[in-house]
Amino acid sequence: MGGVVRGAFSRALVDTLDTLGPGATYRSVLETVRARVGRSVREQSPQLYPSESGGLGDSVFLDGAVRPVPASFTMTKGKTGWSVDAGLVHGLRAPSGDEAYALSCEAPSGAYAGMVTVTAVDTATSTVVPDEWVPVDVAYRATIAAVPLPPVEVAFTESAESAESAETSPMAMSIASAIAGTAAQGARPSPHVRAVERDAADSGALRLHVRLTSPDEATVCRCDGTPLAPPAAVRSDDDAAAVVATLEHIARWEQVRGLCDHPSPLAGAVKIAVTPAQGPDAERSAAVAALASVGGYRVEYRRADGGGWHAPYVFIDVANLAEEELCVAVLDLTDRFRCHPVFPAERIAPGHTVALWSGAAIPVELPQGRAVAPDVKATDWLVVIASDVDFDADAFELPALGEPLAVASRSRGSDTATSTLERLARRAVTRDVGAAGPATPARWSASAVTLETVVPSA
Repeated sequence: MGGVVRGAFSRALVDTLDTLGPGATYRSVLETVRARVGRSVREQSPQLYPSESGGLGDSVFLDGAVRPVPASFTMTKGKTGWSVDAGLVHGLRAPSGDEAYALSCEAPSGAYAGMVTVTAVDTATSTVVPDEWVPVDVAYRATIAAVPLPPVEVAFTESAESAESAETSPMAMSIASAIAGTAAQGARPSPHVRAVERDAADSGALRLHVRLTSPDEATVCRCDGTPLAPPAAVRSDDDAAAVVATLEHIARWEQVRGLCDHPSPLAGAVKIAVTPAQGPDAERSAAVAALASVGGYRVEYRRADGGGWHAPYVFIDVANLAEEELCVAVLDLTDRFRCHPVFPAERIAPGHTVALWSGAAIPVELPQGRAVAPDVKATDWLVVIASDVDFDADAFELPALGEPLAVASRSRGSDTATSTLERLARRAVTRDVGAAGPATPARWSASAVTLETVVPSA
């Protein structure tokens, strides 16, 4: 090297500084040097690690100017290929079929470099493969842009009243056949659910149970036995197909709710606040504090003078706590397995707060058809989605269980979704990847709080 003999670390350091240029941070230099030395020699393993994000490790190398950065992962090249310093402990899981995590990579300069797909997951690291681009030998900042949406698993169990084993029941076989797409000529396998044996190993995917409550009746349940739909008679292929339709609808809903599980640099960037209102025409009062929340809120009906009940009203605000403008939406996932935007995707400036319903008091009522009586309740999950790229919140929309799914506006030919987040929504709801061509990588987060509406005891 220029006639000068240097050790592996020194050579890697000089090469790295030459490659990264004057804008390199301590973090990018150390990660790149560590990866290069690890590939070159077996006896050396540099152990210098930057501390928290946004600290001295993210200042310009030998410059001292601190540049705050969001939490993210780092992609580097090892002896066997590319990997990221994120694994099972960070919430990632192994690919399931064609479903895998995808990460957006940023070069040391801050420019977008390309996407990578996770192919294997270890405790703290994951193997990745670049998607149609060739990275250079530097450390890249990587953030999750898309998450895997494996089909929900369906297992069969028999109740104490059932005389047949779930494994051999004709009814279970009929439902499994409908899932596999063999119940009718030309039928295709369900893209949303797949049948598994009751004792199948845990794959990390959501699992539902079909409980056989009699020789010709089945109930869709959670793994703990909680019923999710009324018992259904299964006496024909059409009946089996109806059970599968119920399973698919719940799977879609659960896939949307499950978007809250992944790590994100925008986690905590947007907060929701719920404040009680005294009625439909109530105005805000500084004397009324927002409800305290530990993962959720509880509001109650109150007795009317005539003996009936008054539904509760609330004000709901969404605040952008980030230092950048974000596109924000609020989805309402109901306990009837409906999903709809209550706050369509809208740009919110940094440090700003926006009120739902233009600041008007919002009624929080039991769903139509549910009796307003003591101890009756309903649960909604308010899912707040934030993205640095615009998206259409209608892509997440689902009707209530048993109602038809409208997909005409989401056909492959007319779809205009170009954000990785919006395409993820299309896949969760319809299994359609959306418009052809590349999608704009989005940094995004999703968080959920419960809103429980209760009729108090008499």
